[in-house]
Amino acid sequence: MKKYRRDLDILKGIAILAVVIYHMGFLKSGYLGVDIFLLINGFFVIPSIYNKVKNNEFKYFDFLKNKYIRLAPLVIMACIIVMIIGFIGMLPDDYENLTQSVIASLGFSQNILSAITTKDYWNIINEYKPLMHFWYIGILMEFYIVIPLIIYLAKKISEKCNKDFKNITIAILAILTVISFILFLLPTFSDGNKFYYIFFRIWELLLGGIIYFILDSTENKIRKNKIAKYTSICIILIILLLGTINTNYNTFWEDRIVPIGSKQVYNSNLILPNNIAIIITLLFSGSFIFRDRCEFKCNILEKIGKMSYSIFVWHQPILAFYRYFVEYKLSLTTTIIYILIVLLISYASYRFIEQKLKNNKKTLLSCIVLTVIIAIVAFIIYLNAGVVRNVPELDINKDSVHYKMHAEYVDRVYKYDSDFKKSEKIKILVVGNSFARDFANILLESKISENIDLSYAYSLNTSYIERLKKCDYIFYFGYKSDIQGYVWENIKEDCTVYGIGTKNFGESNGAIYSKRFCENYFEQTIKLNESYKNLNRDLKDEWKDQYIDLISLVQNQKGEIKVFTDENKFISQDCHHLTKAGAKYYSKLINFEKIIIDKNKIKEVLI
Repeated sequence: MKKYRRDLDILKGIAILAVVIYHMGFLKSGYLGVDIFLLINGFFVIPSIYNKVKNNEFKYFDFLKNKYIRLAPLVIMACIIVMIIGFIGMLPDDYENLTQSVIASLGFSQNILSAITTKDYWNIINEYKPLMHFWYIGILMEFYIVIPLIIYLAKKISEKCNKDFKNITIAILAILTVISFILFLLPTFSDGNKFYYIFFRIWELLLGGIIYFILDSTENKIRKNKIAKYTSICIILIILLLGTINTNYNTFWEDRIVPIGSKQVYNSNLILPNNIAIIITLLFSGSFIFRDRCEFKCNILEKIGKMSYSIFVWHQPILAFYRYFVEYKLSLTTTIIYILIVLLISYASYRFIEQKLKNNKKTLLSCIVLTVIIAIVAFIIYLNAGVVRNVPELDINKDSVHYKMHAEYVDRVYKYDSDFKKSEKIKILVVGNSFARDFANILLESKISENIDLSYAYSLNTSYIERLKKCDYIFYFGYKSDIQGYVWENIKEDCTVYGIGTKNFGESNGAIYSKRFCENYFEQTIKLNESYKNLNRDLKDEWKDQYIDLISLVQNQKGEIKVFTDENKFISQDCHHLTKAGAKYYSKLINFEKIIIDKNKIKEVLI
């Protein structure tokens, strides 16, 4: 540790390149680069704290201040820039989500926000979020807060029990590593929680510290084994590359889209399962770190490794805004331009901010003041639902907005989760997630709304039996085969059950909205993702004539999907759920006379 480890800059260079290429869509296992960074962080931070605590030189709040000054300036700058760009061109719901991310990022808690909201790192929607990658910085800051306390505890135990401080430290680190690793492997926790929460990731950081202590007490001959060094880096590259290079960009994108209502589970098509890939990557990264430099050189990777933090901060905002405002896919030309822009901005960031930044009270105060100002501005915009201009395509006026307005329309159907009223109206039960609530809104916007008694259920169980017995019609979102037997046993003989179709309007309306000053703005269409095509086909095959195909209703002759209604309103705000205008539009497209054929009152309304 007395010598500068240039080889670790090379390893960081490999790791950051893997992450960037993964986010670009060309390397399916590139996300493993983050695990390498966690290991390296633990390797440097833990021994630094240990040695200072051992010599009674460690100051907890000075340590946190130093780490804050190291991380905060680029985070603050990124937040300012994305807020400005978002103000210029983002749709309100997207801008509201961005301000939420800004507040979380400034508080080093983007990982917690992601665990609560997105819950899935691999969700394609993350690719449109400029700050989604700051979950990693949240993990780091939480580690910096916790690890000194752990080492302090080891010092107290060693003093009280008159034991060697180093051995106690290693023992505690090992115990916590095992506990965290077991939590990481347990299937009882969701993948989202395992990815974003420190409890499930700290074992990777602690492992780096354990490697240091082993290295510190190992013979020089073993540490200088060149064969082991080169073998380790080769295996790391194989794990990152072998069988994971994506030759078909469309396949990479569509593999990551799991249609709402599908039985499919995301499959990265990696040769190795995710957990195994992480373990192998860390083992051989640890082996690489364990060996001395051995004159291991690669100047380009070394320079990239030194700039890795700047590259990490800037690559995602640039990529996310390109996808949001232009298009998701990167051509060869745009890929080259993107890489050059990232390297240029990252070099400037590294050279003139990271290297020039002074670790003093003035810098600390400046960071705190800027953080407070930006957080206040972001919070005000967040409370204003991200609305900074009128958006007539969404019937949004900046003079009549309120907090959480975007989800209100879809969620209003929850109030219908009650038993039917005592009336002669047609009793309709709608069952399923937000896609089912969309269909309920279609019914409520249709001509027949005054003649129906609507009830809603997110999912069915035996507590709904009395309601099932009264139904004239059931509209169910999902597979017919998933409906349990007690449902069929308790519905009336003349009750008709329909399957509600899936729908999709792309992954982001950003690129659509960015063309709002173009002549053909309202004529834009999107290509339907193959995953949704396949799901729609599967559902239709299962439900047959009792299926409401929502996709075919808005497809043109080329098979592309309309984005706007005939009145020039967005059919969907978030590309999945219907706006009020979208529900009205569908209510006119759906032939309710054909669906509800045996009720005179409905016929009278439709004539």
